[in-house]
Amino acid sequence: MTRSAGPPSLPCSLDPLPDESLVGFLLRLAHRLECSPGRILELAGFAGSQGRQYASVIPHHAMLQLSGPERDGLARAARLTAQEVEALCFGQLRDRFPLPQPATREQSPAKRFDWWLSTTLSRYCPQCLAGDGSPIQNNHGGAWKRSWRLPVVFACETHNRLLGHRCPACGHPALGIHGNSGGRLVPGMMRRGLHPAQCRADSRTAHCGQRLDAPAEPEVPATEVLELQQRLTALLRQDGPSAVASAGEPCSPRQYFTDLRLLSYLAISTWPRTRHLAPTRQLAQSVDKLARHSSPAGGKLPQSPTALARPADASAGACLLLIADQLLKDDTETVREAVRALLPETIDRASRTGWRLTFLKTEETAYSPGLGAAVRPVLSRDRWIPSQGRRRQPELRAHFRPEHVPQHLPEEWLRRHFGASATAVSMDVLQRATTVRLVQMLAGGSKEQAARYLGFPKPARHRAILERLPATAGLTPPRRADDRFDEFVLAVAGELRAGSLVNYQARRTALSDWALEEGAWQRLAATARARTDGRRLGRGPHDLLDRLAASVAIWQRATHGHYRYAPLLRTAPGDWSRRNDRVTWKIMHGHSSSPVGVELHRLLNDYADALGHRIDAAGTGK
Repeated sequence: MTRSAGPPSLPCSLDPLPDESLVGFLLRLAHRLECSPGRILELAGFAGSQGRQYASVIPHHAMLQLSGPERDGLARAARLTAQEVEALCFGQLRDRFPLPQPATREQSPAKRFDWWLSTTLSRYCPQCLAGDGSPIQNNHGGAWKRSWRLPVVFACETHNRLLGHRCPACGHPALGIHGNSGGRLVPGMMRRGLHPAQCRADSRTAHCGQRLDAPAEPEVPATEVLELQQRLTALLRQDGPSAVASAGEPCSPRQYFTDLRLLSYLAISTWPRTRHLAPTRQLAQSVDKLARHSSPAGGKLPQSPTALARPADASAGACLLLIADQLLKDDTETVREAVRALLPETIDRASRTGWRLTFLKTEETAYSPGLGAAVRPVLSRDRWIPSQGRRRQPELRAHFRPEHVPQHLPEEWLRRHFGASATAVSMDVLQRATTVRLVQMLAGGSKEQAARYLGFPKPARHRAILERLPATAGLTPPRRADDRFDEFVLAVAGELRAGSLVNYQARRTALSDWALEEGAWQRLAATARARTDGRRLGRGPHDLLDRLAASVAIWQRATHGHYRYAPLLRTAPGDWSRRNDRVTWKIMHGHSSSPVGVELHRLLNDYADALGHRIDAAGTGK
């Protein structure tokens, strides 16, 4: 009989408890086997995994998701299924909660921007750690729950109390990893003999050893706190609601949790401006303490989104989440006004809170459509970061990029979203202002740079447009008109996002010095004449100008540009601008009552479509 490869099974094991974390399972199993957690991982084959020499130096972010060999090794050693091991990590919450991607060689999740998870400490409920009275839990304690490490879990619904996070004896964070233990999954990785509920904080001589499951006077949460916890817990369950309202629009639970993260960070980074939104005085005082503790000598709060958006103290975390949840219950316009009121005026010159950068660096699809529609216009003003010079930074992170923006957007899009305002100014001017502003949002920089990128000689007069748009006229202060115009631009961007993406910049580059060859023009003209009873198209010297007009028409169709900005017109014969040939005009715009003109326009469109597809295929290597 051939034995399976890998480490042998341990002499005995345990069944994982509901919502038990990887760390908690290792602590209980080590207590039952009278060995250290590090020894279990060593026997499970972790020492040789991913080039590690010792099992004791497994990084704490491994609890996010184990590699395949690590998962299979622990499952074999602990007599579990692969699914049971995966349930000890956070990967199963990915569909419901915003988690960072697993570690890669290029980027460690410990340094990722979107890290909203506590891997270096855990909140806890003493009564849950004491167990449910069963023999196995009487001996080895209850579960260190996986959900206790989520910032959105701050109360125990079973025992109606706020979670703790410090040892009552030494004051260190529960299961805290600090100092030279930062590379370890469990504090005291090689220490044996400690009960799972004992404090494992290091001192100079020994571990603290205080029991965290000892009875203590519970901190009873306010009614609002418990109600919010019940709603958030329901959203975390796999069978929970599939949609929730946020800032007046439906969204997924994952997007809603991202909204909570962003607005709770806004609440603490603008504290005490948001203090009046706290539901109780006691909760406000907990945030007062957090703000004082987090402020350095200069008095400014740190700009790291991970430093304040997930406080260890359950009272402070609950208060910030309650404020965020209350803001998100309003409609889009009300949320916009609330955010605008919270942001300091000095954000126009320097993002002192760091919250603006936090929002702009977040993927557009990560937060809800309602919050995006509310906040993006507020942040869409000429701001820059002093350390990065005067270059304007990108304001919109989307799955499409500046190269996907054409010069000329479909006019029905502008009429649909600008409404009556679309008739207040020239459609050409409105087209130019909209596309330039959208490219600026995506790429940063100035409007002049965005205009050059698109092939315009200069941007449209943005301020003149705002003054003439009925939807923005009379708004005060003047920045509100900018906000309103950006709302229109972002709505138009939604149309671009919903369709298939084309690299228009690649097409503009490929056709920058292109003109229809004489032979190709003659073939197209001959085909049009053959299909329309042999009628002629132009004669004598006009054939050259007709070919130029056909070249511009093809460029306009392939690049979705405006014929006035076609590069070919800069080098066209001098009589181009003086010539008023009706045939040429009809070729350009596809309006003709003659059969030959209609047929030629159809042929030019087919030629332009085929040319565009060839450019796209060359860019993708197909």
